[in-house]
Amino acid sequence: MRRGCRPLNRLCLLLAALAVTKGCGDGAATVTPPPDPPRPTTLVVSPATAEFSTLGASVQLTAEVRDQNGSVMTGAAVSWSSSAASVATVDAAGLVTAVAGGAATITAMAAEASGTAEVSVIDMEWAAAFVARQHVVDVMNVGVRVDPDCIVDCERTLFPGDGRRDLGGIKEVTGIDMSMTNPGQGDYPEQFSDGRVANVRVVRTYADIEVAQQDGDFAIMWYLQTRPATGRWQLGGDVAALRDWYDDGLRVLQIAYGSHREDARGPDERLGYGAGEGEERGVTDLGQRAIAEMNRLGMVVDCSHCNRQTTLDAAAISTQPILANHANAEALTDDPYDRNKTDEELMAVAATGGVIGVTAIRLFLDTDGDGVTGMDDMIVHIEYIASLVGIDHVGIATDTYVDGWEPSSHHYASADLAALDRWMRLTARLRARGWSEEDLAKLLGGNFLRVFREVLPRQ
Repeated sequence: MRRGCRPLNRLCLLLAALAVTKGCGDGAATVTPPPDPPRPTTLVVSPATAEFSTLGASVQLTAEVRDQNGSVMTGAAVSWSSSAASVATVDAAGLVTAVAGGAATITAMAAEASGTAEVSVIDMEWAAAFVARQHVVDVMNVGVRVDPDCIVDCERTLFPGDGRRDLGGIKEVTGIDMSMTNPGQGDYPEQFSDGRVANVRVVRTYADIEVAQQDGDFAIMWYLQTRPATGRWQLGGDVAALRDWYDDGLRVLQIAYGSHREDARGPDERLGYGAGEGEERGVTDLGQRAIAEMNRLGMVVDCSHCNRQTTLDAAAISTQPILANHANAEALTDDPYDRNKTDEELMAVAATGGVIGVTAIRLFLDTDGDGVTGMDDMIVHIEYIASLVGIDHVGIATDTYVDGWEPSSHHYASADLAALDRWMRLTARLRARGWSEEDLAKLLGGNFLRVFREVLPRQ
């Protein structure tokens, strides 16, 4: 009997060696294949972001590689590369060095595993030189400051500068070549026509802009956004006065202001409804005639303070591009004055070929409701509107004096947005986010100039 069992035992052993489990008596046998060797599966780069404010500065990146079991692979070979070596370089050990303003993605790879870090380089020197080459258009609706003691034959009397409110080299200081400025307060037209301000060119035709650009002058385009209840800026129920205003030099007119400030809103004056006056009523019959006359004359229609329906109506009525030359995106803010524009309004303005000027006012910038704003909020609004309607329809608007609001003002946004070089700072930041020079030139003034070229008389 024992001799009869030996071949059977040998068969059980053979089957076990072939990794087949076979009952043999009361026992069983299992053979497990050896584990796969460790291989790189995930890679994480630290830090994930890096911002440089000085060219030549460096930061060390590290790459943590893990295998398919989640274990750290300390000896894995890692290779490094930069998407834009002209902006930031990276060596074989992961050391990143800032080369020029812009954005770059640093990639680390271990076999098939990869990870990235986003790098931005802020180059103020480059931004200052770039802005100086542009014809920057800023909307400063509060107006410009002039020397009150100067009577005639004054030179360089616009703020800022080194002397008594001396303009000096405004382009070198601020980057601003031209502003749309409100003549409704004070006697600005007279000051600029009787010699009290000698170094400013008032824009009446597009050729004036070209000459100012060639000669390096600071140019002003008269923009009326608030019409007082009495005085020179009255219609009396007829659009004929628009011709007189045009002859006086007015080139941009806002259709309506808003309920929180006294304005000429009687039946003989009202062109439309402003922010805070409800959303249902829009452009009036007089307003329709006024827009048609403005189109005929070569005067730009603006809707910055208009309510939703007035903005939509103006966009539908005008045969020329219109502006919301200092207004931000309502979708990003909890604006108590309903001053910002809905997506529908932004798209309507852009559909005319017009431009929205993002403004550096705290109430209209605040994206998280904490009352604290700055350059980051300005960028969020610019990029939101640009993504919604296209880069060809976005501009910039200080909506204040050249040197910004005082910190005590509820309009004050931040030190960098009140600084004289605010647009150089903005340009450097946007370049560090990957903006092209072409798009930056459009934002800084090119888009506004396109509208002026289309609407204003050529000569």
